[in-house]
Amino acid sequence: MPIDNVLRYDDVPLEDFMACLYQYDQRMDAGYLPPPGHLSEVKLTGRWSPGSGDSEAPLSIYLLQEVDAISEMTETFLILASEGDVAPDLRALGLQMKTYLASRGEPSMIRIDPRYGPVCGSGLEPVDPAIRWDRPRLYLAIYLTSDPGSPSLAVMEYVPQNLQGRFKSLFEKYNGISPKKPSLLSKAWDRLKLSAPAPAELEDKVDYTLVRKLVPFLARQKVHTVRISLIFKEMGARDTASILLDKRYSASSATGHDRFLASLGELM
Repeated sequence: MPIDNVLRYDDVPLEDFMACLYQYDQRMDAGYLPPPGHLSEVKLTGRWSPGSGDSEAPLSIYLLQEVDAISEMTETFLILASEGDVAPDLRALGLQMKTYLASRGEPSMIRIDPRYGPVCGSGLEPVDPAIRWDRPRLYLAIYLTSDPGSPSLAVMEYVPQNLQGRFKSLFEKYNGISPKKPSLLSKAWDRLKLSAPAPAELEDKVDYTLVRKLVPFLARQKVHTVRISLIFKEMGARDTASILLDKRYSASSATGHDRFLASLGELM
């Protein structure tokens, strides 16, 4: 194992990365990119022209995955984040991405936040009627699953009883299926008694294949000046000798710098 255990490439021009990815595809054994099994997070940033106006806004797309502590399921999700008065456009972009992913064989579901609804930080379609105004920054989360019982999607138990009808309506509107209430305590108890096998982890999906799928979507949405950042675990500076990406964009460390976001609250 290398001394450094986190290798990052920050703000690489997307064209440079795609050129390296092409070479990697031709000779995967040559080490032109790090092995995809080490890739833990990806961020794409660019400039975006929302459909409701002529002005541009920043757009960030995060490709993230987390293991739920109780179910031990690996959840893979995308975060679309922007700022300004763009909530309707961000919602439309999320729906277009959901449709696009489905056309590429990737089922997905939009997360309905227990307070904000589909667009966190926005008063566009809140579950909580006390939310009436947008915050300066907004985001929308898309989970790469067809299971409404996935831990981060099945959050209706966090919604007050009198607002659960509203939550259910929004969930059905955006995902075409009713939400589920996970019986997390019973699952944990079954596992404690060893009366049921531990649930299998979902397949990790943050990899180069997912990046390849997203690049045509960004072009279709006319997102420009796109840069990509990548975080690799259990790698360091000594592992970069054969990597084609310009080392000016790289940094390695033994601790820290292994997440783009400490929490999603940073996006608001």
